Amino acid sequence: AAVLIVAGGNLAEIMAKSDQGIVEKFREARMKAENLESVEDLENKIKETFLFDPLVFAPRRAPEDIYIVVAEDDLSVPTKNQLELWESFGRPKGLSIPGKHFSVIFKKINWNFIRIKTLVKERYYILLFAVFFSLYSRKCSIL
Repeated sequence: AAVLIVAGGNLAEIMAKSDQGIVEKFREARMKAENLESVEDLENKIKETFLFDPLVFAPRRAPEDIYIVVAEDDLSVPTKNQLELWESFGRPKGLSIPGKHFSVIFKKINWNFIRIKTLVKERYYILLFAVFFSLYSRKCSIL
């Protein structure tokens, strides 16, 4: 069982549209290296190259084993992609929280933790998926 917080499906689209700094740098570098003219060309190239996407594997999990937290105004992992993953998992229980990617993860999720714990009971484990850390310093610590 898992709790997915601001996770999304359709990785090619996420990589093509995310506003996350590290993803933007990847996008620019890949477009230059592949001599691609548009973001749509990059998205198609990623679709050809990535052999894995959460949307493919999500239906293999029982919806009752999944709990999803969606950020309603997310541009890092676009809300559309979070909702696609929710659909692919078979519309499991979850929360939709107003806010952007990191504000939901680091600020608003704390206020909702008791609600999440109550809803998912003790059989779930908190797992953070599809979290890109864009830090201004070069130091990064994993919690």
